Amino acid sequence: MPLASTPFDYAYRLRRVREIMVEREIDLLFLPPSAGLQYLTGLKRGHPTFGNTNYNGGWVHGAFIGLDKGPILSLPRMATLFSTFPSHIELAVLQDTADPDQHIRKIVQQFGHVKRLAIEDRTWGQAVLRMQELLPDADFISAGPLLTTLRRVKTPDEIELMRKAASIVDQTHEYIVSILRPGLSYLDITTELDRKMAELGSEGPSFPTTLIPMAPGIGPGEDPWSGSQNAEGSTGLVNGMSLSFDYGSVFDGYCNDYGRTVYIGEPSAEFIKVYDLVIGAQTAARDAMKAGKITGEQANLVARKSIEESGYGEHFFHRLGHGIGLDVHEPCYLSDGDNTVLESGMTFTIEPSIFIPGKFGARIEDVFVVTDQGAQPLNQYPRGLQVIS
Repeated sequence: MPLASTPFDYAYRLRRVREIMVEREIDLLFLPPSAGLQYLTGLKRGHPTFGNTNYNGGWVHGAFIGLDKGPILSLPRMATLFSTFPSHIELAVLQDTADPDQHIRKIVQQFGHVKRLAIEDRTWGQAVLRMQELLPDADFISAGPLLTTLRRVKTPDEIELMRKAASIVDQTHEYIVSILRPGLSYLDITTELDRKMAELGSEGPSFPTTLIPMAPGIGPGEDPWSGSQNAEGSTGLVNGMSLSFDYGSVFDGYCNDYGRTVYIGEPSAEFIKVYDLVIGAQTAARDAMKAGKITGEQANLVARKSIEESGYGEHFFHRLGHGIGLDVHEPCYLSDGDNTVLESGMTFTIEPSIFIPGKFGARIEDVFVVTDQGAQPLNQYPRGLQVIS
């Protein structure tokens, strides 16, 4: 497992998580390789692959944190190869022929009587089931609320890492716009986006790089992310097309999530109107997102107001945005039903859109940090309409 290069105060973070564990009567916390584990220890996740790479007892991989003991990092032997571990973390290595159940039993016994165990939401189902068998009297709960309490407000050091991730994307987009032309294939564009981000220092895409081309006979249906329905033979840019981008970078574990729309050829008056509505919706939301003054649900409504009043409300079909940090999508959300009051230091995407099937689409997305004066952008790439002739 690689280590984060930024020297955060992990001892302080562990003290904070233990304080919350005491408040919520949690005896033990289990975190598999995840954003939560990186936040508390500096141990980074590996890059995901298509195939499931597993070893004997692979489900044991994760850290146990008690109120006064740990972290104890449990992992199969193969996971120790080519890895570096900080000195403050105790390792418990499962050998290739050892019994995983006995291995976990020995670890858990070190924490005494466990009445309540909090488990990270994306822990393997196999791990949950086996630990429930080993701890039949324990109450198993989600660690999600606990981790959200810790992670949703970013420190200045975290924001600086997110600013660097944003800069990688800004530079990447400047490059990609310079090479766009009719006839360029979607594959060439996505490949160049990922390559350029890596060249500029990204650890990899923060999620699969996505293009949304739209024109009469080209593009998806009611849901722009539902998959291509291009006319036969259309595999690249053509005149009369809107092209929306959705992609992001990762810098030292921290994510960016970004979007722009360009137009290939001469845009219609309606497209220009729609594009301006989208930009205006983002601006209205960022101005309204002042710390302590607004909830996620209210910010969502602010952005939708002018789009709905202009008759395009049904074509802005998704939430306004989401929290972002070590995960590309994190609580809290700029969405119906999220009544979290925004705090200074929270980071969000603001990503309004209007997609009209069979015509065109327009979207913008940047990462912002909440302040007393409103949401301030980390991405700096220009927001004006760019036309590719």
